[in-house]
Amino acid sequence: MRRITAALFAFIILCLSPVAASAMGESINVGFVSTPGFSYYKLNGQMAGYAIAWFSEIAKQTNWTCTYIPFHSYSEMIEALRAGTIDTALGFGTPDHSDKSIRYSILSEEPLALYSPPASERFFYEDYAHFNKSRIAVLEGSDEEKALTLYAAQGGFSFVPVYCSTRRQVFQAMDTGDADLALSSLFYGTPDYRIVGYLGQDASWIASSVDRHDNFNTELSAYILLTKRQTAPENFPPRPDLTIGTYHSRTFTHPTLTRDELQWVKNHPTMAIGYYERPPFMYTDPATGEPAGIAIDLFKQASVHLGIEFTFEKNADSMPPAQYVNSQDAPDAILGMRYLKNRTDLEGMRLTKPYISSAFGFVGRRDRTYSMTDWLTVAIPAFSNGTRQFIRTNYPSFEPIDFQTQDECLEAVRDGKTDLAIMDIYTSSFMLSRYRYSDLMPISATITPQEYCLGVSDKLDPLFVSIINKTLLTIPIDIRQDIILKNTRNTHWTPEFIDYLYKYRLAFVIIAILLILLVHMVFSDYFTRYRNMQVLQQKNAELTDAIAQIEFANQSKSRFLARMSHELRTPMNAILGFTNISLERPDDKSIVTGYLKKIKMSSQALLSIINDILDMSAIESNKLAIKDAPFTLSESVSTVREMYMPQCELKKITYEVVCDTQDDEFRGDQNRINQILLNLISNAVKFTPENGTIRVEFHEKDIKDNDAVLVFIVKDTGIGMTKEFRSRLFRPFEQASAEIFQKYGGSGLGLSITKNLTELMHGKIDLETAPNIGSTFTIEIPVKRIPHQKKNELNTPERHDFTGSHILIAEDNALNLEIATMLLTDVGIEVTSATDGQIVIDKFTASSEGTFDLILMDIQMPVHNGYEAAEEIRRSSHPQAKTIPIVAMTANAFDEDVKHARASGMNDHLAKPIDVTKLYNTLARYLHSHT
Repeated sequence: MRRITAALFAFIILCLSPVAASAMGESINVGFVSTPGFSYYKLNGQMAGYAIAWFSEIAKQTNWTCTYIPFHSYSEMIEALRAGTIDTALGFGTPDHSDKSIRYSILSEEPLALYSPPASERFFYEDYAHFNKSRIAVLEGSDEEKALTLYAAQGGFSFVPVYCSTRRQVFQAMDTGDADLALSSLFYGTPDYRIVGYLGQDASWIASSVDRHDNFNTELSAYILLTKRQTAPENFPPRPDLTIGTYHSRTFTHPTLTRDELQWVKNHPTMAIGYYERPPFMYTDPATGEPAGIAIDLFKQASVHLGIEFTFEKNADSMPPAQYVNSQDAPDAILGMRYLKNRTDLEGMRLTKPYISSAFGFVGRRDRTYSMTDWLTVAIPAFSNGTRQFIRTNYPSFEPIDFQTQDECLEAVRDGKTDLAIMDIYTSSFMLSRYRYSDLMPISATITPQEYCLGVSDKLDPLFVSIINKTLLTIPIDIRQDIILKNTRNTHWTPEFIDYLYKYRLAFVIIAILLILLVHMVFSDYFTRYRNMQVLQQKNAELTDAIAQIEFANQSKSRFLARMSHELRTPMNAILGFTNISLERPDDKSIVTGYLKKIKMSSQALLSIINDILDMSAIESNKLAIKDAPFTLSESVSTVREMYMPQCELKKITYEVVCDTQDDEFRGDQNRINQILLNLISNAVKFTPENGTIRVEFHEKDIKDNDAVLVFIVKDTGIGMTKEFRSRLFRPFEQASAEIFQKYGGSGLGLSITKNLTELMHGKIDLETAPNIGSTFTIEIPVKRIPHQKKNELNTPERHDFTGSHILIAEDNALNLEIATMLLTDVGIEVTSATDGQIVIDKFTASSEGTFDLILMDIQMPVHNGYEAAEEIRRSSHPQAKTIPIVAMTANAFDEDVKHARASGMNDHLAKPIDVTKLYNTLARYLHSHT
């Protein structure tokens, strides 16, 4: 389209000329002054140079035969023009427009660039403040000097000119340090320098005589313009392709980045970019497993110029591009976005300038004919909204249907699911060479230019888009063409198995059927016999296992009876012995009293063994009933604490009991719960050596209406259990070994009873254990809550009156907050509540001095926990920040929790459940109280 427009433009100019184009196809004489790189004779006698290449392109439009005539000076060449010896003259830098006999036209224009050394840390693109008072090398008395003066005035900086007589000296002055910057045409720059500003254009002129009476001057002007339009690449500065590779140094190697842009690059040495499977633009190379394709190679080339290492991550087409680049842990940019100026699906995303242009095309079946005006279905890749918008605009009668990949689009056409597929012509030519698509062909349609760009998330700094746009300019046209050719040639394509499978599909089907029949005939009888043998072996194994279990059970019962004989006789022997001794010494009261105590202890041990046997018998006969009655958990906690504390102290065992339940009263069988706990704690005490630790915890979970689950945890640092014994731990009459029985005693019924009682109450038991490390039993039993009846401690707290006091209480549990508020308001305290740590901080810091007298701080809270909230309050600028009492009120009741509370700035610590007496006594230490 661009070439057609330019040709039409030239045609109009020629038509408007008063005289016919007499010079078309003629031989003309072209004068020049020999200038290296611009216009000169090579050693082989041929003409070469930048201006010669330009004029040769012009001559292609007119079929002129050019004879180049050298001159020693420009004045000599002007005289030849006036005399008619030559038709035109090349290479004027600054023409003399006062000479009305000569007509000057601009042959080419190159940007004037301000260069700095590439490693300079002072000068950046258009950073005028740092240009001030800089030394700039420039040709003395040249147009460049005038342009620099104007540029400095517009930028608001001053400079010190370093005058040079040649362009070589301009750059040498900067290399030797005599100048900070160098000003020259882009034509003379090299990749060794970095461009920090553009000052306008450096023009090269062509001259002809005004006195000519033919149409030569009009033709010359028209075809200069036509050549410029035809050779200027899209989206790049107006430089003709013909000059880039041969005459132009690649001066765009360093992107023209600002100070902020260069700093951004330094701060981001690596960056991930997402890509789709869209061969040949971008795909995963099956041979190497690495990203490949036109877009991938272009951005690898950009990486070299920019200094950012790009890595590429495949997007599985599972989400639209805008959502993908804004999702967590995904790259902030993605390749393959269609560049349309009026796209409507880019919320949350920006587009860079295009990095490549191609065109859309259709693919259809070879055995069909198509009309682009029919109602047709078209396969498009999922989330390709740019393609959808193109179809809606250009082919409104077509219905787009989404498929996940380009392969699925072509398969849809091949299998008759859609009429056509639409894709980039590079892609279709690349993919249609495969055997599996031999039934498909490109369909003639209007070829519409299609541009591809990088989509960038809005959350990424906008500088990145500017950086990419500038970096794309640094990739020369010839390198771009090489990348496109490399990735669109199919000479190295290797057919995949699926291609052969499709090409020879009928033969494959027949072979597969024959193989299936053969395999079925060979192995059918074998598998039947194998299955029968497996069934027989399984039955034999089951019988063997059943016999082993019966023998093991008989052995266990025999061992149990032997142990019971020992266990029953031991206390009975003590009872009878001490009784006989007591009868022989009735008058010795002190001795008899001691013997009676030992008789009592032996009787209790005997009773415990008998109860275990009776319980086990009742369980096995399904005669053990579970009660449903109100009970107080705190009583069980007290029983557990008091019963085994003396034994632990005697054995030097650390014994901890912790309860952080929300409620205290429940419905259930308290006696059986106590029995479970005492069985577990008894074992823990028995098997834990001196200086060990036993920890008993009471928790409440799954609270809903009147239902809850009580959780009991008994943890010890005892001898632990092996994996083998754990598998038979809960069987009756079991112990780990004879040595264990001899050392520790016991009936082997306790854990079996515990498991059965737990299951009878619809609970569950879990065990974590390891030899020489210890054991942790966890019991979970569902119970019914009795709400709003949590018992206070038996001791009635001393009555306090704190009227006039104001407390800020932090508590995120509504029920706990209600209980605490009630206890505080009962003694005249005004209460302000906060449900998380941040609210506590905000309410305190926003209050006036003296508003609050004390803060009660829960620990486990959202946003900020109690420790963090206390530290923030102490650090605040509030007048009471350092003096207001802060008291922790929490279920975290271990020594380390108390230490942590004080370290974070709290004055005191209260453990939950709330001890009313302790609460009031603690408040009395910090508040004025009337008892």
